Amino acid sequence: MKELLVRDTWPVRAQAELELTGIAPRLPVKIAFDPPLLHRLLAELCDESGLVSRSALVQFFSKEPARSG
Repeated sequence: MKELLVRDTWPVRAQAELELTGIAPRLPVKIAFDPPLLHRLLAELCDESGLVSRSALVQFFSKEPARSG
């Protein structure tokens, strides 16, 4: 625990779940997720020991997502 506090890094495991209730809107919406792309982008944030700081993750996920099509 001391090492985590000193380095300002934390091991992370994330899982996302989505549940929708009610009537679905009739919108032409398509959602795409590319796990290998996310992995590559997060790997770019790693330091030489393979760790990513909390501040780097917060900054990464605070950006406006890229849009396609």
